[in-house]
Amino acid sequence: MDKIEVAKVQDVDILKIYGKATMKNSQAIADLMDKMNKTPILDLSETTYVDSTFLGLIAKYTMLFKKKNDEFITILKPTEEVLTCLRRTGILKFLIVVDKTLKISGKEVNVEKIDNKKLAKHILELHEILMNLNEENRKEFSRVVELMRKGVEK
Repeated sequence: MDKIEVAKVQDVDILKIYGKATMKNSQAIADLMDKMNKTPILDLSETTYVDSTFLGLIAKYTMLFKKKNDEFITILKPTEEVLTCLRRTGILKFLIVVDKTLKISGKEVNVEKIDNKKLAKHILELHEILMNLNEENRKEFSRVVELMRKGVEK
């Protein structure tokens, strides 16, 4: 089952994602991260799948927190599939990866449905960030971003 839990350990927010991390739950995570002052930790030890929207979200916020707090987001014990996606898209070099997990007793985050227009803009923004990370991503995502822009502009 896909779910998100949030906990605070020693004044640091920890987000644990169970199951799939996709465009369906990325807005809820973005809303949480927008309210955080300290750089959060993402526990991806139970994350079975990440889509390109979620990868763009990680890229956006690790850069934001690097600028704000001079530290990258820490990822706890990502699964091999998640690690491969982070490496392939070039995001891995902007993260701290720790091969440990924490036992947290977190509060489940309610993932609310957002309207299609807002979701489309959110997905477009995250794909633009992902596309602009490197030349490989530009080749892979430029056509998708172009089509998304046309859809958002309607």
